[in-house]
Amino acid sequence: MGFNNGGGSSMSNVVESENKDQGFTTYGSIGVAVFLITVGLVFLIPNTFPEGFLYVVAGVLIVIVTILNAFKGVAYDGLSILCAVVSIVIGINKMVDVEIRYLPIILIVIGFVALLNNIKKLRYQ
Repeated sequence: MGFNNGGGSSMSNVVESENKDQGFTTYGSIGVAVFLITVGLVFLIPNTFPEGFLYVVAGVLIVIVTILNAFKGVAYDGLSILCAVVSIVIGINKMVDVEIRYLPIILIVIGFVALLNNIKKLRYQ
């Protein structure tokens, strides 16, 4: 009794597609590179950047990458947008030392997600 391994190439295609889904997009990789450069600069030149600067940079990069990916038709996650906005709010709170309320931020995130959904719809018209 033998097994036919004729379907080996389809298995490798499945593995390749899983690897592609788990990786960063090109914009995501560029965003990570910019963030690493920024982290390096913050640690190289201490006391130059205000406290919370890295939070703001991370949040802004996530938002930019999400917008660029949405224009290219890459699916985005509402949780990543929420994390980006929360990161920006935490960074601004640390930089300016002002407490920003979270209800307006939640409304902004909901509006932003709705905006991205509509941009995606425009792309297919």
